[in-house]
Amino acid sequence: AVGYVNVHDASLKLKQHPLPFYHISANLTVDQHDLQIKHLQAQAGKSDLSISGTGKNVLKAITTSNQDLY
Repeated sequence: AVGYVNVHDASLKLKQHPLPFYHISANLTVDQHDLQIKHLQAQAGKSDLSISGTGKNVLKAITTSNQDLY
């Protein structure tokens, strides 16, 4: 199954990270266990973040792991 995720102007605060992420914009595609990041942009403090790429078997690794995600 294929799914799509679009995020526009979101914010995220992580327990283990001192700076919150602002102005998050993303376009993601999920296909089976693979994750394709067509674009992901955000700001943390005065820094800009931009990511794109594909992770093979990422979702399976996350869902079968015994580790907490932060």
